[in-house]
Amino acid sequence: MQRLDTAMSKKYNIHPDFARFPVFSFRFNSVIVATLNLLIRTTRWLGKRSYSLDTQYHTLVSADGGSFDIMVMKPYGLRSPAPALLYYHGGAFAMTYASNHLQSCERYANEAGCVVILVAYRLAPRHPFPCAFDDCYAALQWAVAGCDSLGLDRHRIAVGGDSAGGALAAGVAQRARDPGTNNWSTSAPSC
Repeated sequence: MQRLDTAMSKKYNIHPDFARFPVFSFRFNSVIVATLNLLIRTTRWLGKRSYSLDTQYHTLVSADGGSFDIMVMKPYGLRSPAPALLYYHGGAFAMTYASNHLQSCERYANEAGCVVILVAYRLAPRHPFPCAFDDCYAALQWAVAGCDSLGLDRHRIAVGGDSAGGALAAGVAQRARDPGTNNWSTSAPSC
């Protein structure tokens, strides 16, 4: 049996098609992350907005008292109660949402005929785990509690995301499913 420290020091086997590409090391520090997030926010202005939606912005409070923003996108003429998708963006838990996330959410709202809630959870390294997870779960609680005022069907609320957001969605769905972790009635959705 090979020792763990020896196994960890070896390179991963890389397919020959990819072996010719250079390896980049990314220092994950606050200055680099802040700079990248500034660039990503800039891309939002450059991205094309192809759909016209009723968009509302809200600031929510998480379990630890920290605040975060959400964007509620609703197609015009959508009948209530409507299904909803809480979307958690990717970005290694440290990058903000980009124009491609906005475009995807707009497309989901229009093509699926649902309300999409984009959650701008707090980012690492400034806000370490479990801040992002707590924000995402608080957004689900907010949506379920506000079903009537938001025009949502409490039996058709889904969570989803890409990359890091997919991991958050999986965790939120499991927590919502577990007994004793929420105060929803037994008829509430089990994400």
